[in-house]
Amino acid sequence: MKPTAHHYAALLIAIAVFVVSMALYVVIYIQVHNQTKRTADAFANVAVQSALQMQEDGLTKMLASTSDMRATVGTYFIAQDQTVSFIEQVESVSKQSGASVSLASISADDLSSAPTGKTGHLVAHISIHGPWSNVMRALHSIEDFPYAINIDSLSMRVINGGIWNTEFNLVALTIK
Repeated sequence: MKPTAHHYAALLIAIAVFVVSMALYVVIYIQVHNQTKRTADAFANVAVQSALQMQEDGLTKMLASTSDMRATVGTYFIAQDQTVSFIEQVESVSKQSGASVSLASISADDLSSAPTGKTGHLVAHISIHGPWSNVMRALHSIEDFPYAINIDSLSMRVINGGIWNTEFNLVALTIK
């Protein structure tokens, strides 16, 4: 059987159908590949957002559960506008203890230009005079102040007839 024009036409049509089929296959393959990539990216974004939401929820719960503790921590610092009340509290120890408590000097870090939340120190030089039990009562009262304080350079000596002289620096944390 000899090839005829009819055979050639059928062969050309078959080749054209094959080429079109291959082109459609490539187009569909690229679209499926792109859609798969977009789906994988969407799943990754959902996973990241879910993890961020869980982390935010955890932080929100922790923030809520620690609000009382954070409020308590704030009371350990002396705010700049509370210096006068701190001085009055030191002076009130005299009445509570029966010893003579005097605030010889007071100095503080200058936090006026510092950012809010910056901490510093307030140093008060305190003298206590009186009988041993009254001096100890005064020291205990000062140690019980509701602030973060340190007693530094404490010196105690008897001056005469059982009267004690105690001097020290009281270092307290301040906050702007």
